[in-house]
Amino acid sequence: MAYTDTLNPFSRELLVSWERMPHEYVSINVDAFIRTARADSRERKFTLPVGSEPGLEPADHGAFVTYLFWESVVNFCFSHPYVRRVFTVRGRNGKRWSGSSALYVCFYRRFGGQPIFADDIFPIVDSLQKTKRFFAGEHYIPLAGERRELLLEAAAVVKDRFDGDPRHIVEAGHHRAFGGQDRLGIVEMLVNYFPKAFGTDAATVTIGDEKRRLHFMKRAQLFVMLYHRHAVASGGALHPLSDIGALGPILDYELPRGYRADGVLQYEPELEHLIASREPIPSKSPMEIELRLATAWAFAHELNIVNDIREVSGEPPIGVPELDYTRWSYSQSVALNHHICLTTDY
Repeated sequence: MAYTDTLNPFSRELLVSWERMPHEYVSINVDAFIRTARADSRERKFTLPVGSEPGLEPADHGAFVTYLFWESVVNFCFSHPYVRRVFTVRGRNGKRWSGSSALYVCFYRRFGGQPIFADDIFPIVDSLQKTKRFFAGEHYIPLAGERRELLLEAAAVVKDRFDGDPRHIVEAGHHRAFGGQDRLGIVEMLVNYFPKAFGTDAATVTIGDEKRRLHFMKRAQLFVMLYHRHAVASGGALHPLSDIGALGPILDYELPRGYRADGVLQYEPELEHLIASREPIPSKSPMEIELRLATAWAFAHELNIVNDIREVSGEPPIGVPELDYTRWSYSQSVALNHHICLTTDY
């Protein structure tokens, strides 16, 4: 069965909307896309990282889930606009970490690998000054006030709904990303119960005479993808997701520049200028929405093509975790700027 057939309905709506809407800022070169997908199926290894990095993730699997939740609440926007500066922190061994890895260092240096509960978060968000101190690094972290606000909401909800322990969210979701009938999955609980921390990654577009509400859910889906990836490698300590095939593309700022480098995504001059000059793209603007929708379409259909070719050659299929890690790693290596958007969405 094709990946686009197993997608959750929210992510499937992204693909349908891209196909039906006019494109003003971003287009897809279909010939380049097919060449890229075929080449990736032959040349990429689609491996996942093994083990955890000391000082970034706790060795205990249960503690890891708590870290992953709080980190997911604030895992967004690490690049400063206009200048080549990314949030960077030095770990205990003196190694410099940037972006999301720097974020992980902040939690590890405070909690030292022990589980993090809701009551542990409140002292960090007691004031903006304390929040900034928690995220202290070589450069200040962008959107510190927004991070404080989201952590405050998340801690309050986890305390009231989940007995103070974010691991109970995974259990309440019955180890499913998406639910069915009267039961919510993990992603849906994050979006519904944490309206600020996870529920704002959505936008409304008009296609013809119809308004469509699009749900990207990047950080909510990233949480469950990374949980599933860790659970698979945990040797039975954690339960993997039973519906990993329903997970949608993880739409951050790295993936588009990889597809741009491959000639798959093509930008109009206005968007090209903003990215080249590191000027922020307005959040939820038409150009940002087009950029994310085009990336979703390319990712989903690339996964279809890759698995079709792997089936013919007798290789096992890959899923979102494998393609996402391969594409994300490749995108970081290309000599192009990624787009900057001052948003809590990604």
